[in-house]
Amino acid sequence: MTENKCVAYETPIYPSQLAMAYVPFQKICKLYEPYQALKEGTIFPELNK
Repeated sequence: MTENKCVAYETPIYPSQLAMAYVPFQKICKLYEPYQALKEGTIFPELNK
C-alpha cells in the first residue's frame, strides 16, 4: 500500500516564502531621447538588450 504524500492546493505550508528577489540598484548614466525611447521600448540604454 502506497501512502499519498500530496498536499492539497489550498493547504498552506508554514513556514514558507513564495519568493525572494535581489534587484541591484540601477545606475542611470544616460537616457534616450523620447522618440528613440519609444522606438527601443525603454528610456534606459543600459536595459536595451
